[in-house]
Amino acid sequence: MGVWRDLLSQIIHKPPPPTASFAAKTILVTGANTGLGKEAATHFVRLGATKVILAVRPDPQDEPSGEMAKADIEAATGSRGVVEVYELDYSRYASVLAFVSEMETRLERLDAVVLNAGIATETFALVEGNESSITVNVVSTVLLAVLLLPALRASAERWGTEPVMTVVNSGAHAMCAFPERRRENALAVLNDGRMADMGVR
Repeated sequence: MGVWRDLLSQIIHKPPPPTASFAAKTILVTGANTGLGKEAATHFVRLGATKVILAVRPDPQDEPSGEMAKADIEAATGSRGVVEVYELDYSRYASVLAFVSEMETRLERLDAVVLNAGIATETFALVEGNESSITVNVVSTVLLAVLLLPALRASAERWGTEPVMTVVNSGAHAMCAFPERRRENALAVLNDGRMADMGVR
């Protein structure tokens, strides 16, 4: 019953649009070419951010590209020269490292990070030694978060601001069984394709 109540509350109770100013701030949003990431990036532009970085997968399948998302955001907000597109592929740790290196080289400041990128797949595949949704949704997300903390702290100290990092997630996990957590080596079990229930995952 709780699921239906939650869904109904989302339809009936809509939060008001944000109004805080993001003037002079640089915001990074991962997975920003579609869905929640794109909407968040659009709001940041509307709220006056100086720079909004869209971090998107290269060559997305059946998804708008980063440049398409940028054009949509510019059309929706009437703002030009704010949105920048960078490639970031969570399925490759080398891409995460290269992305952070580029951020450190090219950005003067970083005020807020919205870690929104993720995948939902019913196909089992090993990527970087782990099942793909573990690599993308967990390991790469945490890796990027840890590597961006110094830039957030440095910007906060230099500009006297309060840095923000948020990870977008879903309440759907509360409805799923997760028996692997009881195993001695949960990661090894999750990486075993013979035992993977990808529909639940």
